[in-house]
Amino acid sequence: MGDYAVSKYARRRVPVLGVVTLLLAMVAACSGNQSSSDSVTLRLDFLPSGYHAPFVWAEQSGIYADSDVDLTVVDGTGSAVTAQRVASGAEAYGFVDMGTAMQLIDQGAPIRAISVIVQRSPLSLLSLTSSGIDEPADLVGKRIGQVGDGANAAMLPVFLRAAGVPVDGVQPVNVPGPSLPQAVVDGDVDAMIGILNFHLAILEHELGADISRLDIADYGVNVLSFALITNETEIEQNPDRVRSVVSATVEAWTSVVADPEPALAALQEAYPDLNPEVARDQLATTITLLHTPATEGMPIGTTVDEDVLASEQALVDAGLLDEVTGEVDRYLWRG
Repeated sequence: MGDYAVSKYARRRVPVLGVVTLLLAMVAACSGNQSSSDSVTLRLDFLPSGYHAPFVWAEQSGIYADSDVDLTVVDGTGSAVTAQRVASGAEAYGFVDMGTAMQLIDQGAPIRAISVIVQRSPLSLLSLTSSGIDEPADLVGKRIGQVGDGANAAMLPVFLRAAGVPVDGVQPVNVPGPSLPQAVVDGDVDAMIGILNFHLAILEHELGADISRLDIADYGVNVLSFALITNETEIEQNPDRVRSVVSATVEAWTSVVADPEPALAALQEAYPDLNPEVARDQLATTITLLHTPATEGMPIGTTVDEDVLASEQALVDAGLLDEVTGEVDRYLWRG
């Protein structure tokens, strides 16, 4: 699920081009990386969740194979880790949080998004319906659970300012990511800044809570969410394969929007320990996040300049990027 539940991307900076990453890049360069092989790996952002069903389905049903791509989908351990592995050439493709990718690109990582699948920010203020938090003004004086060094903590003040709520009018409470939903249910915090297509289903199905939500995108704050990425070497050496991976991924997502059941069955078969109700709702919620107002009615994965630039501005406002560049092509390849 990206790094949201643990630390979506480190506030101020994601440590990307450190010694370990540089060594990985050197090893990949010397030994031959996935960009020049016939078979490639697509690493997910995190452990399996409902919104990963289209990728499992695309592999198992032969959608990638039918596009002449020998591709294996594997689990991830966080968007930053996946993006760094793609940057080093250890994997050719990744599915990661776009905000994380943009930070890493800003630091020099040789990666670019090739299709932004989830385009509406999943960040939302989630609270018990009984709390009476129905609009942003109701947050004043309330305790807001957040992952202390995560993007949720960085984006909270941006949302508050956009919604007309004094930043010092709320009480942020740092909570370990895995404990956030339970903290809301137990009343340790009044609300949490969470991830709609991950936390909402857990709160409702696993914890039995009735939840109210305030989506930050409804208040003019939007950072493009989950994106398919690759590295510059793959783009330069195998542009046709990059296009085929994008085309097959979009085909899979389009199929799942029309009928999610085969993909959910494939996900459940591959990961039988997943709660089927949670997975179903995670996927259903993700489907509502595939477009921004600017891309509504366009094919899945179609990304427009204004959404990339709005994301860059929001990340600058949050202190996650240093400056607005206005350069869409530094983040996105549309070959």
